[in-house]
Amino acid sequence: MSTGAAGTRERHPHRAAGPWRVAEWCSLLVSALIVGAIAVFLVVQALGDRSPLVAVEARLVVERSEARGSTWVTPLEVRVIGHRTLGRVVVAIRAADAAPDLPPRLIELTYLGPDDVRTAYVIFDRDPRTLGALRVEPLLYELE
Repeated sequence: MSTGAAGTRERHPHRAAGPWRVAEWCSLLVSALIVGAIAVFLVVQALGDRSPLVAVEARLVVERSEARGSTWVTPLEVRVIGHRTLGRVVVAIRAADAAPDLPPRLIELTYLGPDDVRTAYVIFDRDPRTLGALRVEPLLYELE
C-alpha cells in the first residue's frame, strides 16, 4: 500500500493534494455561519420574554359606519401589541351616558397572532354616531 500524496490521490481521485482550495474554505465559512446563526436564534428564543401579559387595544371606527338596510355596520379594530398568540379575545362595547338604553355588546374574536390587527363588524340598529361616546374595552384574552 502506498503512502504520501500519490496514495491519497489514488484513494480519493477527486481531492486535490495540498492545501484547501478557496471554494472549500468558503463552504466551510458559510456552513459555520449558518450553524452559528441557528444557535443564536435558539438561545434568544429560549431566553426571550415568555410573560403571559400582552397589551390588547380595541377601537370602534365610527367614522367608517355604513347603513345597510335598516341597520348600521361599524368596524371594530382589535390590535395585539406583543409577541404572543392569543387564542381568544373578548371586547365589550358599552354606551356612555348619552345612550343608556343601548345594551352592552360582547364581541369575541379567536386566534390573533403576534402584533396582529383584526377587524370585526358590529351591527347597530341606529347610526352609532348619534349614540354619543361608546366605551370600547378589551375584557379578557386567552393565550394560545
